[in-house]
Amino acid sequence: MSCDLVAGLMSRWWDGVMDDRDRDAYEQHLLFCPPCMVQNDKARIALTALARAAREPVPADLRRDLVALLRPMP
Repeated sequence: MSCDLVAGLMSRWWDGVMDDRDRDAYEQHLLFCPPCMVQNDKARIALTALARAAREPVPADLRRDLVALLRPMP
């Protein structure tokens, strides 16, 4: 499996929607390709941060300010 193919399949791997053969090939590639492993780790860090941020409530003052910014101008 090429690095370009791995890059194109990364989101499918993280979503858990790859068939067994493709998943095995993807994971095998990561074992022997440090640059792809780094990209995969960066994706893991980003997805973990996004999941954590989604669980935290938006402070009321920030919500108020955002709503004010998004109101249509007269």
